[in-house]
Amino acid sequence: MNSMTFMTSDMSAQVQRSVARSIGKSACIYAYPLLELLRMCRLQTTSRYDLTRSGLAAIDTLHHSDQPPTERDPIAARPARLYTTAWIFLGDGPRHLHLPAGWLHMDHRVRATLYDAHTERIGAFGWHDSHPLPADVLLVGPRSEISSAPDGHLLVRSSTDMAYLVAHVDIDESDRHGAFELQAEIALDGRSGTFSPRRPPAVDLWDGDGSDPFVDIIERDADAADVAPRFYSNLCRALAHARARPEARHLVASFRHAGLEPGDSLDWAHLPLPVRQGLVDGLADAADCIREGSRDRQSFALLGALAPECDDRDYVARALASYKGGHRMWGEGTDVAMWTSAPHAMPLPPPASA
Repeated sequence: MNSMTFMTSDMSAQVQRSVARSIGKSACIYAYPLLELLRMCRLQTTSRYDLTRSGLAAIDTLHHSDQPPTERDPIAARPARLYTTAWIFLGDGPRHLHLPAGWLHMDHRVRATLYDAHTERIGAFGWHDSHPLPADVLLVGPRSEISSAPDGHLLVRSSTDMAYLVAHVDIDESDRHGAFELQAEIALDGRSGTFSPRRPPAVDLWDGDGSDPFVDIIERDADAADVAPRFYSNLCRALAHARARPEARHLVASFRHAGLEPGDSLDWAHLPLPVRQGLVDGLADAADCIREGSRDRQSFALLGALAPECDDRDYVARALASYKGGHRMWGEGTDVAMWTSAPHAMPLPPPASA
């Protein structure tokens, strides 16, 4: 599996470790938001192999709650809201999403956002400068041949088979019943015969206990050497599930030089010792970057001052948003913007080249 074309036998162990360290840091920062989304999908959904766990929603099923969709502690002073989330698998066919208009229930506001597995926003509804409501959405995956939606529908294409919906209804305390009625009008369906409780293999084959690896390192003092084998194994599976966008493909291709290829598994023990050491160093470096950048916006800006050439995809900002509870922030619609709009946002290190 591992085609380390850049790691030649005539390279010293020190050089191999240095190159692997640089690649490891880039890979960790790039893939962390993707891994976080897949990890949260694993925690919040049932598997077709185990439908007995209670409290979990199936794939392609709406889940209603009065709590933000996150495992991290939400902001205490938040507006009263009802939340609706769904993990949507598009590998078996398109999905139809209906979002109601808030004006049908006065003083209640509906907002919804769709994301692909890269945490890229692919659709926004009810926000300022977004699609108006009501809306009927035809959501298709990357391999779908559908090029247009029926009259009255909006076509939204996800770059990955997995998509994530988070919607909320603001509650007017004088009419809570109206808020629940409005939430009940949100609907998700698809063509007959295309529904199955199927999660991506990267989710079902997740390696580890389901904890956030950067929380383990930064907040629980876990050793990066203990976290690295599982992290990079999950990373390779995630890259196989979610193909990189065109602008990121050169970067992702460079990961192969350290043995990190899209695939079902990673044989960690098979990698040369200097490469394993470098990848551990790279994971630790990425954790340090996230630790420093997450302290406050000023710290994030200072990090970027070391590399002022801003990458327009802003991978570091996405990693920071994921670490600070990105799944809740997507629903709130504010905190991600705070980090991605920070001045001098720090790009990833340039990919290794032969």
